[in-house]
Amino acid sequence: MVKRTKLYGVLLFFSFLTSGIHAQNASFGRLSDELSISNITVRTMLQDSKGFLWLGTWYGLYRYDGYNLRKFKVTANLPNENKGSKIVDLCEDRNGIIWVATQNTGLYQFDRKTEQFKAFQHDEKDENSIITNNINTVFEDKDGRIWVGTRYGIDLFENNKFRHFKNTPLSKLEVENIIQARDGALWCATSYGVFKCFDTFKGNLTPQMFDMQQPNTPVTNRSYLDNFCYTILEDPRTSNLFWITTKHGLKKLDAATNQRFSIEPTPNGLIDNTVYTSLLSTENGIPYLWLGTDGGLNRYNMLTGVFDRYLADLKNVQSLRNSSIQSLLKDRSGLLWIGTNKGVNKLNMTEKAFEKIVLTGENNISCLTKSPNSMWLGTYGNGIHEMPLNNGLGTPKRLKITGLVDYIYGIHADTEGILWAATRSGGIYKIPINSPNNTQQFSEANGISDNYIMTLYEDTQRNMWFGTWSHGLVRYNRATNSFTTINTLSNHTFNISEYPIVQFIEFKSPQNERILWVGTRGGGIVELVLDAASNIVKTNVVYQNSPQNSQSLSSNFINCFFTDSSNRIWIGTEEGMSLWDSEKKTFKRFG
Repeated sequence: MVKRTKLYGVLLFFSFLTSGIHAQNASFGRLSDELSISNITVRTMLQDSKGFLWLGTWYGLYRYDGYNLRKFKVTANLPNENKGSKIVDLCEDRNGIIWVATQNTGLYQFDRKTEQFKAFQHDEKDENSIITNNINTVFEDKDGRIWVGTRYGIDLFENNKFRHFKNTPLSKLEVENIIQARDGALWCATSYGVFKCFDTFKGNLTPQMFDMQQPNTPVTNRSYLDNFCYTILEDPRTSNLFWITTKHGLKKLDAATNQRFSIEPTPNGLIDNTVYTSLLSTENGIPYLWLGTDGGLNRYNMLTGVFDRYLADLKNVQSLRNSSIQSLLKDRSGLLWIGTNKGVNKLNMTEKAFEKIVLTGENNISCLTKSPNSMWLGTYGNGIHEMPLNNGLGTPKRLKITGLVDYIYGIHADTEGILWAATRSGGIYKIPINSPNNTQQFSEANGISDNYIMTLYEDTQRNMWFGTWSHGLVRYNRATNSFTTINTLSNHTFNISEYPIVQFIEFKSPQNERILWVGTRGGGIVELVLDAASNIVKTNVVYQNSPQNSQSLSSNFINCFFTDSSNRIWIGTEEGMSLWDSEKKTFKRFG
């Protein structure tokens, strides 16, 4: 962010490379109590292809967009809505259809366009209907077929009807969880053991049962507890090796040799015998198995066998909401979501401790960039510092270049080994990283329109753009090694020289045009169309705030642009954030 005011006291922190989350200091986030889910059992969670988080609870289905929570009435036509509101599993298929499994009222499809639910319920007069309304899980296989685990075995949904497998051992068991192994076989966790199902590509099931109790053990009540299996996961490192959560601890099954191993609670290990759910995650190269138990959350290091333990603490708002963990989800940003009997928590698994980096002299850090071997720090008053990245973080040293000004507004290391610097009063510096003594300065004295350069940006054609304080744009053409000043727009009345230019971002329009957005302080956003050589073809539009239009920019004072993992563009302004809708060419305001 660049403003016309001096940057005061900006401190720079870097992730300390060897740190990670630990049981004793993990900080769990919570959704606000105002979102009305703080005391609800969250049985299942799904992040869909649009990025939304879906929460299946004991009191209905919720969708969270990062800000607001919306409830959907899955069974609006039932006289007893609460009976049908117990959501036990969610699945999004390859067509974007969300499948909702309920405990008592069958299976549902959610249509995004109509926001309506289509019910699939048992009908005794229709042999092609689902076998029961008591559903436990729903799963899409690699061929796009939908498998449904129920109180009475497993169903296959194809050609808009359900196929039953009544003549198999599964028909007498509850199917709690379904996965597909790397070899294509279906595996089912059931109320008595796990089953490998052969010939599933043809829709024929020949289940092979694996008993979770140790061989030659007398049949007792423990046999039932050992064999009541909630979930099954295939080990990411070894085929035919599976991890199963049960009513009596965690089981490890080597299906190739039929060897079983049981992990049971210990004071520093597994918290509780009842292990409801599991999730595989790799963190800093280490494979972990997260386990949701009836007594808390465990993280199991699959290399060392060491457990971390996380418990609810009523006196600590940064602990788990409740120790009965019902569901786990890792979203695409790396957050771990934990569904409990009292709402949901979240944990940043990539969050690391911070180390403060102190420079010699002024520590007002204004900008950063990274080259293959170094981090470069631009400061407000202390020039440019290089911090080597070989074998960790090196000691920052000031770059000694004759004539380099101390006030750096922007810095960028390009792909050709050049460090570009935008400065206050010194114009543009082009610094060869391997030979800084050959630095070139471009200022008003040799053709640049303004010595006050507020920002800089490398476009997709490797040309450089610079925003000035009061004299428009400067473009550097790498092919011709020349600078061009642009202080008027040929087909638009907007005066681009009237406002400081502080941000750039390039993207493709729905019509596949190259678009360059120019963010200003006070003039909003200028949208330019570029050709293949980065020449300006035309000015499409200038986006500005309009008090009468709630779908306009939040403010004309632009601070930053950001493209998220779904290629949506966010704009930070003086009056909050805006989210760009590229189809409608409108903005949604936040704050």
